Amino acid sequence: MKRTIAKALLLSITVFSAVSCSLDNDMDIDDRLIVDPPFDTRFAFDEEGVPYRYGVSRELTEETQKNFREQVIGYGWEWVQTHEILANGCPKVDDYYSTIYGISPSHFYLESEREAVEYYHSDAKNKLVSCRQPISIDATYGRIFFNPQLIEPSFTRRFETFLLYNFNGTWHIVGVEYLGSRWNDGKSSKVWGWSEYKRMSAERLAEIQKDASIP
Repeated sequence: MKRTIAKALLLSITVFSAVSCSLDNDMDIDDRLIVDPPFDTRFAFDEEGVPYRYGVSRELTEETQKNFREQVIGYGWEWVQTHEILANGCPKVDDYYSTIYGISPSHFYLESEREAVEYYHSDAKNKLVSCRQPISIDATYGRIFFNPQLIEPSFTRRFETFLLYNFNGTWHIVGVEYLGSRWNDGKSSKVWGWSEYKRMSAERLAEIQKDASIP
């Protein structure tokens, strides 16, 4: 019965999103996708080419800003899903990391407003590794900038929150993420996507930290 309700809710989200975005294949049904309220997956682009939710203010509400400061900073965040945003403002249905080779998603521990630890799988070492890096935070827009001291700020990894919600006792954060650059016919273009992360329990964070510390 619960599964049937979940499918019905997901169908309503898909129909709502398909007003401007054609979804030509089925998304894997999963409770993690059922959020309240559902968000329209259409995106527009600003003058710098950064996508944002179409027709929605990028500035977070006061309540979401408060939750961002209290529920995001100081916790570990485990990757859930990422979907590339195409030039027409529509996201791909297939998960980004399922369609590329040699790149895996990252988990993060936002240790403070100034520093974070990234955890990711290294193909060279065939294990989980960690990388500590400086960050800067803009809670008004839910933005997290990684390595903000880079000379070329347009290539700084960034995450811009547009949804922060609690589902079955676990906080989830959803936002636009810079995924890197892609070369085609000698030209470089930036790749953007929307990503979802869920907050780790203290036990899960300790487990990941332990795995990454194994030589």
